[in-house]
Amino acid sequence: MKEGLVLLLVVLSVFFWMVLISFNPKDPSFSQASMDAVPVQNWGGRLGAWVADILFSAVGYFAWVFPILLVIKTIQVFLRRYQPIELDSKVLVIRSVGFILLMVSGAGLAYIFQLKPADQLTNYNIIGETLGGIAVSLLNSQGASLLLFAAFLIGFTTFTNLSWFNLMDKIGKYALVLWERLASNFQDRQQRRAELAEQAAEEMLEEEDELDAQPVASLKQRKEPELTSFSATVDTADTTSGFDQQPAIAFENVSSLASIRDQLAREPVAPVSGPKIHRVAPAARPAPVSEPAMHVAPIVAIDEPEDKTEVSVSTRFIRRPASERTEPTLSSLTLEEDYLVTEEDAFDVAPLTELDTAIDQPAPASAPEVASAAPSAASQTASESLADMSVPSISRSYQTEQPNQFAQWQPSTSPNLVTAQTFAAAQPVSPAAPESAVSQPTIGPATPAMYHPEPVASAPITPMTTVDRGLVGTLPPLSLLDTPSAKAISYSEQELMEMSHTLETKLKEFGVQVTVESVHPGPVVTRFEIELAPGIKVSRITNLAKDLARSMAMISVRVVEVIPGKTTVGIEVPNENRQIVRLVEVIDTPEFEDKQSAVSLGLGHDISGQPVTADLAKMPHLLVAGTTGSGKSVGVNAMILSILFKSTPEDARLIMIDPKMLELSIYEGIPHLLCPVVTDMKEAANALRWCVAEMERRYKLMAAMGVRNLAGFNEKIRQAEMAGQPLADPTYRKQSPDDLPPTLTKLPTIVVVVDEFADMIMIVGKKVEELIARIAQKARAAGIHLILATQRPSVDVITGLIKANIPTRMAFQVSSKIDSRTILDQGGAEQLLGHGDMLYLPSGTSVPTRVHGAFVSDEEVHRVVDAWKQRGAPDYIEEILVGEEESEATMATDGEEDDPLFDEAVYFVTESRRASISAVQRKLRVGYNRAARMIEAMEAAGIVSEAAHNGSREVIAPPPVKD
Repeated sequence: MKEGLVLLLVVLSVFFWMVLISFNPKDPSFSQASMDAVPVQNWGGRLGAWVADILFSAVGYFAWVFPILLVIKTIQVFLRRYQPIELDSKVLVIRSVGFILLMVSGAGLAYIFQLKPADQLTNYNIIGETLGGIAVSLLNSQGASLLLFAAFLIGFTTFTNLSWFNLMDKIGKYALVLWERLASNFQDRQQRRAELAEQAAEEMLEEEDELDAQPVASLKQRKEPELTSFSATVDTADTTSGFDQQPAIAFENVSSLASIRDQLAREPVAPVSGPKIHRVAPAARPAPVSEPAMHVAPIVAIDEPEDKTEVSVSTRFIRRPASERTEPTLSSLTLEEDYLVTEEDAFDVAPLTELDTAIDQPAPASAPEVASAAPSAASQTASESLADMSVPSISRSYQTEQPNQFAQWQPSTSPNLVTAQTFAAAQPVSPAAPESAVSQPTIGPATPAMYHPEPVASAPITPMTTVDRGLVGTLPPLSLLDTPSAKAISYSEQELMEMSHTLETKLKEFGVQVTVESVHPGPVVTRFEIELAPGIKVSRITNLAKDLARSMAMISVRVVEVIPGKTTVGIEVPNENRQIVRLVEVIDTPEFEDKQSAVSLGLGHDISGQPVTADLAKMPHLLVAGTTGSGKSVGVNAMILSILFKSTPEDARLIMIDPKMLELSIYEGIPHLLCPVVTDMKEAANALRWCVAEMERRYKLMAAMGVRNLAGFNEKIRQAEMAGQPLADPTYRKQSPDDLPPTLTKLPTIVVVVDEFADMIMIVGKKVEELIARIAQKARAAGIHLILATQRPSVDVITGLIKANIPTRMAFQVSSKIDSRTILDQGGAEQLLGHGDMLYLPSGTSVPTRVHGAFVSDEEVHRVVDAWKQRGAPDYIEEILVGEEESEATMATDGEEDDPLFDEAVYFVTESRRASISAVQRKLRVGYNRAARMIEAMEAAGIVSEAAHNGSREVIAPPPVKD
């Protein structure tokens, strides 16, 4: 329909342009006599001549604005082609008034500014002459121009529905974008010029380096008589190791060091580019480490790749021969501060201090023989020259693939590992040596093959959190939660158009004629709202859900049969790029902050990306179901954190039951807990029984105070405290005449969270169902609320009694349509996407809302729990979990022991030694239920044992004594 309207407007615009451009005053028209012999020159024929003549006669030159207005309307309809057409009579009247005002004021302006053609018509701009003449006679030309121009703007705004403020914003936005692009292009050009200049400078430096390296390389070609070889190399082209490149000077012969130094002083050598070599003066050189008998080991060269260039001095490992290697001690180890070396590697490598000594210290008289030659005078002179000559001090850093691998690692106390601190404590140092003598060596290992074993971190130990009195009574900040990342667009406008066309085409192939009216993209799914042709049932679309998913290459497609307030049908398809909804995006919104309830819940975002919140006090209970991996536990954690961010322990208290012992145990120790996290299901029954007793106690208090709910009770307590007259407990029973009743205080809302309801039913049995049913029926006014979660929504777990008293449901992804009907009373949950995708069914409605649940990581939960531990310690009530074992038997047997036939039944069972329900039924001639209750009362009293797997019972009590 809209496509046809766009085409019609385009044709009309082109037609008006044609008739106005080709207008000829001599054509037969409204103001020109008709002559059959005269041919019509207008491109629109006789009709076009009439239309053009009428327009020019009515508004003059302003007739050219008419096709421009049609073009504007065409563009507006095209841009809003996905929105439904609104045929509102009021809107049509307003647009018509704006059009008339626009044309009339424009004609008046044309008259005032004397806009007339050369071949003027007999009747030209009749409306402009009339209106403009009146305006000029009353306001003069300037005032009339101002009035008519204002009327023109008002009419244009009304007709086109144009917002001048939005227009100015867009113009400013595009101007800023254009300026940023121009500035960016200018900066890019400047940067490219700088890069080209830098590249040219680097090329020049490389050429100079090649020229400078020639004199140094010529030194290697000079051969001297060999006495003692002291050669060390640095691989400047080493690509396998992670060491920095260093320039160096090669010394081929120790005996000729003095002559080489003099030769170098005489020859002009250009400076070599690269890192500078810092020479250490003899006076500044640290004193050598004195050892009892220092062994100068021979220098063993390490094999290096052949393609590397030897230029300068480098560091090496100094290894002793195996025959001379002694058992090392702790004092013979050298470790860098950030690394740990095992005993085998550390003991096999000679201390790096010896290398410093071998370089910095002159060779002693007792140096080992080299090449079977005794030291001569030349060698002694060379040794003295070597001692006087300063040697380059080169330091290198070992670059590993994971530089931060050991940054946060705590060293272990293993005997096989040693740290730099322990080595420094045990290193023997000469008393006369300065502190610099025991500093870290300046020359490090030059081989990348050194293996550093990865440390094994020990299990994390949770530190004890102390209570900060300055934080007591305050709520934790939202900065504890992770900030959301940038949202990526799932589908572009062009892709949405193509998907809309594909949807219409596929449904047409199945014999269903539909029209896509609107598209609503969201963070997880995109909803297409379609209008069905007359006579098409919604059930046909629902039955085609799987076929649509297959034809559109989607994992699933959900059909929303009823959209409140609309006549369309929704088809929800998953987005290609799903967005993660963080909890902070939900609770840091006005929708959540404006809620006054202490048990407000942040659920997530709907399909349009709007936050979805709820009030647990109005639910008043919540039933959550979903398979493993559907996001059920994360959703429960998000609800708990919402309560922790909204209320203090004085406002809300929690009882957590966690059969799996994993999900809720993380909250152990927060001040909101009434008791420790319950993991024993027998204690869970006691906790629910305490909730029932607390509910009854609160009802008695509220009845005595004359209020109807917990909010009214707390308000009355608050008013009494403000007046300075606290109220006494009216239900307190005095133990003595001097006993005073306690003062009433504010009662917090109690939230009972059960993580796996099915497991608790399986272990404890149906008696828990009765307790939950009582709480669900009556606990709303008492301020006690339930959050029950289960991953098995079967009818034996979620019974009709529970469903009737818990109207608010939340279904994550389930495995079958039967499970979806069990939790929601309708299908749809089996088509969800998982990972937080859910259907939320509020109380009082039968139409679920699709919500993408908020994600909460374990780190966020830990941070919030630690923050609350700093704000207070838990105040447990011991009676919740203990001391209630006997009450169950008391409640169950009070009525049965009062039965007049109970004593006779006990006598029969103990005498006959048969604890059978049917035997008691036949003997006493009572009904089956009455006999079963008496047997159960005997079991509670310890007369008979529990029923075995075959139903038989053992009589424990002795037989009656006969007279």
